[in-house]
Amino acid sequence: MRDNLIHLASTSSTNDYMHHLIACDDSLTEGLVVWSDFQTEGKGQVSNTWESEAGQNLTFSMLFFPSCVPAAEQFLLSQFVSLGIVDYLKGSVGLSDVTIKWPNDIYWKNKKICGILIENLLVGSSISHTVVGIGLNVNQKKFLSDAPNPVSMALATKRTFNLEVELPKLVESIKSRYLQLIKNDFSTIRAQYFASMYHGGNFYYYTDEKGSFAAKIDSVADDGILSLRLVSGEVRKYAFKEVSFIISNK
Repeated sequence: MRDNLIHLASTSSTNDYMHHLIACDDSLTEGLVVWSDFQTEGKGQVSNTWESEAGQNLTFSMLFFPSCVPAAEQFLLSQFVSLGIVDYLKGSVGLSDVTIKWPNDIYWKNKKICGILIENLLVGSSISHTVVGIGLNVNQKKFLSDAPNPVSMALATKRTFNLEVELPKLVESIKSRYLQLIKNDFSTIRAQYFASMYHGGNFYYYTDEKGSFAAKIDSVADDGILSLRLVSGEVRKYAFKEVSFIISNK
């Protein structure tokens, strides 16, 4: 371990490794990073897997103790992490057209460049700790899974990146947003998340159990519930996985 970083050649998943550390050691410091060159069982949201070519991308987990965030408002954790990654991609990497696809996929144009998996341990109405898993496509150029729209920093910029240089930049960007969170600046985080949303501001096509429909994003509640306003004025509310974005290949 160096500078609050554990670097592994391979592990099943960095989130699982972090949870194991937490179970074995109650003195872990906030901001600890577990970074692996390859995950044999990389995880996405719910039952999804995460494709990542060994040694080509940034797959890592971070540990936080966000006691300032009520359990009922834990969606703030997705919001601050997402904004930290957007800040990094726009600032350090120089990408434009970077957005957050609800709830916390990071998109460049109409393609997914980064996924986030957040796992919280709740004690009553408080959050004991949070493990944030991040998979950022950096240098990978070929994707073999059936994921519909992956992209990497290398494909977007036509450049190759040094992972050891980029990781601390990304970590510091996320930590900067975390400082905003622990200062209780919740309103700014929520407003900037909303302003950064993929398909924000205009009518686009979505699909739910009733079929496809045109709608615009109306709001995101403190608990993460997405509200879509149809052309008719009807507002529909969705939890995660209850609605899908219809994504253009352009």
